[in-house]
Amino acid sequence: MHFNIFLFFPTAEIPDDYLDGYFLYDYNSFILLIKEVLHVKQQLKGRSFTFFYDSENVKEFLGLVNAFVEEQEQKDDIQKILRKIVSSYSLDVSTRKIKNPEYIFYLWNSNNINGIAPPILIKALDILQQKDENTIVFTLANHLSEQNHELNIIKDSLQDPVYPVLHKLPYAFSDCDFITWLRKFDNDQFTLHDQTKFKPTPYRWRKQRIYQCKITGQFWYFDYYHKDNKAHYEVFSSDGKIHLGEANLFGQLNPENANESKSIKDCIK
Repeated sequence: MHFNIFLFFPTAEIPDDYLDGYFLYDYNSFILLIKEVLHVKQQLKGRSFTFFYDSENVKEFLGLVNAFVEEQEQKDDIQKILRKIVSSYSLDVSTRKIKNPEYIFYLWNSNNINGIAPPILIKALDILQQKDENTIVFTLANHLSEQNHELNIIKDSLQDPVYPVLHKLPYAFSDCDFITWLRKFDNDQFTLHDQTKFKPTPYRWRKQRIYQCKITGQFWYFDYYHKDNKAHYEVFSSDGKIHLGEANLFGQLNPENANESKSIKDCIK
């Protein structure tokens, strides 16, 4: 099984709600952001995969870094990590190589058309349609995020009456969200991507997407952010007020881990 991962970096000021307002536009914040990509690469170890990136998109991202990071040494550190990301198992699909004026691609959500789709998404859609492989967009640009696991791309043409056509492109917005997606390919493991049991919500707990159990109404999210990297699921009541405990990677809930101080009620308003 081969995986195609398309990277999309932010190229303008990151929205204020990024990471619930924890992004500080400083060196440490940028470092943590791009290290998520390295973390994703680690999770793919032992699997067949290709990272796709747009060198033009990377240049624009570095322009964002230069606007907020003053020390040259720190700028060099960020560039060094980026070079490490694209140095292996990676392919540049520069926007300059994509010229297809016959079609127009729009990024769409449930409320409105967000504008012309970034070229990296168009290339990802092309790969998704041509190859029987698993393709996903890993976007660090928060404004692309939607409620579901997919970005909606409208392909339109003025000359072909078949169009417009709506296509769905899988995406992840954080390393944790990517790991949740990756786990669905391990047949013996429990996953929140099981659409018979869970549905994604528009809510997040920091970098984790919150899911809702279709039967019980309970809220779940995958938790990977601990010093000991003890991956597990956090489970809350249907109103988000009560922490019911932690579930292991097989989905087995342990109520002894319930913590009265934990709540997500403010996240699901």
